[in-house]
Parts: sequence; structure tokens; C-alpha cells
Amino acid sequence: MGYLAQDHREGIANGTNVADWLHSFDHTAGTRTSGLLGKMLFKGDEGKKTTDALSGRRSVRLFSRMLMLTRQRAGFDEPTPLDLE
Repeated sequence: MGYLAQDHREGIANGTNVADWLHSFDHTAGTRTSGLLGKMLFKGDEGKKTTDALSGRRSVRLFSRMLMLTRQRAGFDEPTPLDLE
């Protein structure tokens, strides 16, 4: 089960970039990581930003994508609109 706490920033490690943090939850994503970020409206070099430089809105998008990745890995195969490729 995934949970997005109102104070979700504690769940996002500082000192890493957005793409690396997301990739740490799904090692099978490989080159898909930039595509996954694009689906959450991270464009261009925004995947190279450090996680501690994210706005509140972008941190919610990143945390939401992480929840979707961990849900898929756990075997839940019910797609959401953001899962569509």
C-alpha cells in the first residue's frame, strides 16, 4: 500500500538528483527513467536537479511516481492513466 503524507519531503532523500532517486526504487527502469519523469511533467534536464531543490508541487509528482513504481513492482497490475506508455 502506498501513502502520500502531507509532509512527504522526509521520504525524499536530499543530496541526490531526481533521476537517480527514482531509479533507486526500480532498477529495471534503466533508460525508461527519463520517460517516467516526462510522464510526471519533469522536462529536459529537470531529472538532473537535486531533490532538495524541488518545489512542493514537483516533490509531490516525484513521490507519486515512486509510489506507482513500487506498486507495480509489488504485483499490482491495475493501470492508472499515468501508467500508460
